[in-house]
Amino acid sequence: MNKTLQGELYQTAYSSRKSIEQIADETGISPMYLYKMLSGGCNFPLYKLIPFMNACNDYRVLRHIAHRTGHLLVKIPRVGKSKKDDIEMVKDYQDKASRVIRMLLEYIKNPSEGKKQNIIEALNCMAEESIRIKKRIEKNYQLELEY
Repeated sequence: MNKTLQGELYQTAYSSRKSIEQIADETGISPMYLYKMLSGGCNFPLYKLIPFMNACNDYRVLRHIAHRTGHLLVKIPRVGKSKKDDIEMVKDYQDKASRVIRMLLEYIKNPSEGKKQNIIEALNCMAEESIRIKKRIEKNYQLELEY
């Protein structure tokens, strides 16, 4: 990830299915001002970053900031009632972890840029799955305490 913050802002806006006018409206700024910010003509105000990302439904800017500051960014998944029982959930988690470990070993043996991006994405998915299971355990444990 050698991209600039300005580049990520630009990609976020122009990768959206919405027009610049729609994004500007949902962000609470004029379209001309948004065009100017995206072209580097002025700074992007921090207080408009969250509405901008929400309008675009794209959080690459947040990932970029986290990466540049040495942080891991993982979206906290929503946990609803699962149709899987706990044993099946553990088996699925183990299968996913095994696949990620195999991918990691393959990358270490024969690194390439494509494999690098795939393993990073797979590791992020595992982190997300780990948090999902953690939330499920916390929720189930909390329910048990209430009875």
